[in-house]
Amino acid sequence: MDAPPSGIRDINKYSLKALHELRIHVKIDQPITVNVLQGSCECFGTNMISSLTYQLTAAGGYSFFSWSGCELEVTGAPQLIYTSNDTSFPLLANINHELEKDRRHSDNNNIAGPTMLILGRSETGKSCILRTLCHYALRTGWSPTYVDINPESNNLSIPGTLTATPIEMQSSMFLYSALVPSSRFDLEINPFFILRPPIALH
Repeated sequence: MDAPPSGIRDINKYSLKALHELRIHVKIDQPITVNVLQGSCECFGTNMISSLTYQLTAAGGYSFFSWSGCELEVTGAPQLIYTSNDTSFPLLANINHELEKDRRHSDNNNIAGPTMLILGRSETGKSCILRTLCHYALRTGWSPTYVDINPESNNLSIPGTLTATPIEMQSSMFLYSALVPSSRFDLEINPFFILRPPIALH
């Protein structure tokens, strides 16, 4: 793994080797833009289009993975940015392959499709796994149902709720998530939270 540099500003280019990823941690109110200059790349299982500019507007971590290598251009001052070959995306692709076989079997036999439960401690990548697997399913023509039973930090709705929703478009999960209050004080004085798009397309 490359050493994570700090204080990156302005425009920087990153060349990803095959089966590597670029990890970006975005600070609050300091959006980052990403462009694919060459090759192919995906974020949470969604293919990125080279003719578009992707603006990361919500604070948090983003992973840009390439199967065959690519060159990315990053504009802004991320909190942290580095490349790594310690990636879980090939494993997630294998899991999706097994789920795909179960889905086809269920569809052919008119029975309920596969169900997957993901558990783990806070900040261990559960949301990344779920988004990626949902997007892989969408890319093969399925409409998975996403169930979020974490009331503290709900990916599809406001904090304090449980949600279950069919995912029919890649933007449904890739572009929207709840803005989580930063403290107990914020929660008490502002009971309503704005759904903000973490990634805007230009």
